[in-house]
Amino acid sequence: MSNRSLRLFLVLSGIVLSSIIVLQGYWLYRAWQLSAHDFDRRVEASLRVVNTRINQFYKLDNNTTQPVRRIASNYYVVDIPSSIDAVILEEYIKQEFQRNDIRSDFEFGIYDCATDQLRYGGYVCYADGCNGKTVQYKFPGVNHNSYYFGVYFPSVSLAGSSINMWLLSSGAILILIAIFCIAIYIALRQKRLSEIQKDFVNNITHEFKTPVATISLSAEALQMPGVLTSPERAAMYAGIIRQENDRLRQHTERILQAGLMSDRDQIDLRPIDVNATIWRLVDNITPQLSQRGATVRLDLSDEAPMLMTDEFHFTNIIYNLVDNALKYCDGTPQVVITTLADHRHITVSVRDNGLGISSQEQKNIFKRFYRVPTGNIHNVRGFGLGLYYVKTILKRLRGEIRVVSEYGAGSDFSIIFNL
Repeated sequence: MSNRSLRLFLVLSGIVLSSIIVLQGYWLYRAWQLSAHDFDRRVEASLRVVNTRINQFYKLDNNTTQPVRRIASNYYVVDIPSSIDAVILEEYIKQEFQRNDIRSDFEFGIYDCATDQLRYGGYVCYADGCNGKTVQYKFPGVNHNSYYFGVYFPSVSLAGSSINMWLLSSGAILILIAIFCIAIYIALRQKRLSEIQKDFVNNITHEFKTPVATISLSAEALQMPGVLTSPERAAMYAGIIRQENDRLRQHTERILQAGLMSDRDQIDLRPIDVNATIWRLVDNITPQLSQRGATVRLDLSDEAPMLMTDEFHFTNIIYNLVDNALKYCDGTPQVVITTLADHRHITVSVRDNGLGISSQEQKNIFKRFYRVPTGNIHNVRGFGLGLYYVKTILKRLRGEIRVVSEYGAGSDFSIIFNL
């Protein structure tokens, strides 16, 4: 799938998923409204029957056409002709609520207009272990000149209504959307890994193919008549073969380094002199520095103590950073290696005047096979393993690496070891 098709698919998928979520939310809201309306209808019907039964029990004459009023979403009042007994009222309410399948806890109180007071009736709970529970809701005052009783629901339960079906379906849809998003993420991640591996294969093919072809041509030239009789020409071709052979060896070592990172037995911790190790490394790469016209300035601390680490991997770490400084520079490379030490840490800093790294790319440069995109320019060779190797080995050596860089202003890599 091309990038354009993938982007179109992601946009359409996002629109569809957003539409499903919005529609499901709307229908869930509508279901909640219908359930709340149904609950209100059943409560009012139950309280009207309670009012009728009270009038019949006390042989009262109530001419009120609308005895039940909803004051709030969970508070109802019912007009009655006279004062009534709280026990009888509670029993009537429980019976009618049960008949209309109302299983929500409620409190009730009876207003006496003679004393202008509302007597608390009680708290009725349907859950296990709540017998004797008293909450005593502060029933709001109602402008009224006759008797009435009030019923309050602390928490309205819509369980058993159609909203449960909508909640279940919404949960299932959300789970499916989550699975779809995870699948998309995995597919994009695999596509990215596939592209990285493809670039790696292309790079490694190019890096090995060029020196092999050069060695082959130089070997054929050495076999030509008259070449062996000319020491200068023979030395030139022999030098080309040796140079290309060194390139092959460096490429092979880097790939082997990536393979060794998963083998913990390769770590050999010994005390090393950090400054002396850096000096030896710079001496060994002097021909490479001369070839690029590069300069390396050493600013090493006299107080740097011995460091317990693996000398082989430590040297490779510094070499990778210096090698990157040489490769990613348009002009004359200038590298500064600094060591700092205190009673807790040793810090080795490699600063250069190269191309620099944008803040967007800095979060990816330590990933395996990742290379900063350079378009169609292939003058910078590599496999995208150098900084990945540095990061991975430092974790095993209990060190860390930090980078401060800005595109066009060089980079400063700091390696920190705990003493």
